[in-house]
Amino acid sequence: MKGLLNAIRITQDTTFNLLEDTQGQGAIGITLLNDGQTSFYIEDGANELVAPGELFTLENTIPVINQAFRVRFKSEPNKNNSAIMRYIVPIGTQ
Repeated sequence: MKGLLNAIRITQDTTFNLLEDTQGQGAIGITLLNDGQTSFYIEDGANELVAPGELFTLENTIPVINQAFRVRFKSEPNKNNSAIMRYIVPIGTQ
């Protein structure tokens, strides 16, 4: 299988729609690196907290097409919000 690597810098609360963002192809190998100074929540039902310096990894072989999950930063004055989300959009077949 081939794929296109996507990277997004996140600096504010953001809602993702992987069905639209990938034109229906879905995403595999999703990672969220917190390279900022504030923790953030991945609001997808589990509401996982990702602290500064931590990496969230979703090891999946089936493309994810969630229509709404959100990255929400905790409010911490005088600290910067920053995260990098990477994922692969499959193109073609095996």
